[in-house]
Amino acid sequence: MQSSTPVRPATVVETATNGTPGLIAAGVNQDDKVGEQSFSDMPLNDILDMLQNLTGKSVLRQNSVAGNFSFKSNGAMTRRQAVDAIVNLLAINGVSITPLGSLYLKAVPTTSAASNAPYLIEDSTLQYEASQAVCSKLFPIDFMAVPEAVTALSSMQSGLVGTSVIPFEKNRSILATDCVVNLQRMETLLSKIDKPSMDQGSILFFQLKNLSAKDAAARAQQMLSGALASRFQGNTTVDSDERTNQLIVYTHKANAALIQQLVDNLDKDVEPLTRTEMFSIHHADVTELCDVIKEVITGQKQVRSDTSGSSSKAASAAQSNRQQQRAQQVQMAAQAVADNSGTQFSNYITIVPDERSNTLVATGTQSDIKLLSDIISKLDAILPQVRIEVVIAEVTLTKNQFSGLESFGVQYGSKAPDGALSGDVTSGNGLNGGNKDVWLTPVFNGGTMTMSPVSLENFAMSTVFKVAKTNSNVKVLSSPNIVTTHNREASIVIGSKEPVVSSYSTAATSTSDQNVANIQYQDVALELTVKPLIGTNGVVQMEITQKINEVSKYVTIAGYGDQPVIGTREASSFVTVSSGKMVILGGLQKVTDEKTRNKVFLLGDIPILGRIFQPKTDKVTRTELIIFIRPVVLMNPDEADADAKKKIAETSPSADIDKFIENGNFRNEDKNKEKKKHSFFLFWR
Repeated sequence: MQSSTPVRPATVVETATNGTPGLIAAGVNQDDKVGEQSFSDMPLNDILDMLQNLTGKSVLRQNSVAGNFSFKSNGAMTRRQAVDAIVNLLAINGVSITPLGSLYLKAVPTTSAASNAPYLIEDSTLQYEASQAVCSKLFPIDFMAVPEAVTALSSMQSGLVGTSVIPFEKNRSILATDCVVNLQRMETLLSKIDKPSMDQGSILFFQLKNLSAKDAAARAQQMLSGALASRFQGNTTVDSDERTNQLIVYTHKANAALIQQLVDNLDKDVEPLTRTEMFSIHHADVTELCDVIKEVITGQKQVRSDTSGSSSKAASAAQSNRQQQRAQQVQMAAQAVADNSGTQFSNYITIVPDERSNTLVATGTQSDIKLLSDIISKLDAILPQVRIEVVIAEVTLTKNQFSGLESFGVQYGSKAPDGALSGDVTSGNGLNGGNKDVWLTPVFNGGTMTMSPVSLENFAMSTVFKVAKTNSNVKVLSSPNIVTTHNREASIVIGSKEPVVSSYSTAATSTSDQNVANIQYQDVALELTVKPLIGTNGVVQMEITQKINEVSKYVTIAGYGDQPVIGTREASSFVTVSSGKMVILGGLQKVTDEKTRNKVFLLGDIPILGRIFQPKTDKVTRTELIIFIRPVVLMNPDEADADAKKKIAETSPSADIDKFIENGNFRNEDKNKEKKKHSFFLFWR
């Protein structure tokens, strides 16, 4: 609130018209000429007598004041000038002259002058000659804070004992006691600084379009008290009006242009820090892809918090805890991050999978979205496929056969006759010498099977079928072709489900006991499961599981007849093979002991003696399951299409299959539309 006290005039009295206030008695003309004043080594009492004559007042003297003093003027002086000269001479020598009423003056030591009721100047001190006489002055404060004014005036005190600057905040004034010359300096200073604090101030209103006024005010306050404090502190205040979204600034006019520039740059229409992007995933599973990227982001944040390591840390951790495919995907994603010049995801990144549309919803900074796009482009790729040719054969072993592989010309643990090389074939069968990875493969000439050495990579699936035709102990159970992709499990199941009594009990009824059985259907089948990992160099790693569930025997359960007992043979392998090469799995052998009783006609029916004519036979049969597997890598859809056409061309009804692909039926339109039956292979792509 503005004070009602009139504003102090800005002008000050430039020429003093009076001497030291209160020293010359009323009625004594201050301008009387008193001539030249000169004395040398004059005692203080004599000087005080001279002062009495000049002022018309009696001087009361303190016993502690004494001394001899000298003075000489440069010419004639007036009474006022002579009095001021003597008073100042005594003051600088430790003796102060202060008025005491209208009749007396006091001569006291300067150190105690301020405490001896100095003269109170009621009007302006600037109309008096500057002197060392100690007086008091009550300064009214119009605009400044009183404590602030006290601080300013205190800096101008002379330092004499008893001088003071006393504030009276209630009536906004300050009582200063000091020599006249210092009081004049204080009055001059107040005339300069005790003014309305914003004489050049103005209120600025800024209508904000893109920024919240509240946020803008908070940001401006932060800057004004920080980097711009030296320019704006003490002369600028900032507030906001949320209703009109206006920023209100009260500042000096000189600051208006700078504040306008500041507001214009803050209130710009800029893109938001984050944005949301939808990524359509074409080939990968969006949930799995999202998990991989989250793993990379988590690893990256961990690296930042530990201040050590790299993005590959996430991949190495994943490899020890997850499947190989996940580890490879994380490595690819981490490499995509590394390829972007060290760019990292910010703390704003958020990704959510939408399984319904197979879309990844991502929110983050521009850099986050770009980096995420690079990762997705590398991970959302078509994975290579592999066509797996499988022939499953069962070999009935002869008495001298160690393995069913021998039926296909394969021998074990042999050496060349010269002992130089370790081979897989013996020197038998008319062959001399052996070599590593060389197999004895049957060659059919006119229906007669002979053995010729051939490498493993050239072993043909057709050989198995030819051996099965010529050897009654070899039976081909199945020869499927399956196609799967990288790290996707494929399986072949050949068999059926058989009802088996799992538990039974007898329940009593009102008429009789009733048998109650729990029936479960169990697989009696051959199962082959293959899970391939396809390398970029055409090498395939396959995790192969073979499982055979079959009826090993029957047991008789009273009331339920003969019940099958299901036996299981199972083996797991992990092999590495190049595309087009052969893998053969064997060793799943089974021994069947079949006991039968024969009977001679008529003689076998004679009581007691008939047993002689009922001979028993005990037949032991050994069989082994041999599985031939040949993977062919198809790196892209074009290779898969070409491979399918090749397999179609190799089949006997290939022309009919081509016609079916072309028009969707097997009818021969050129031969009176007669129906013909065809057999064909169905290839899964």
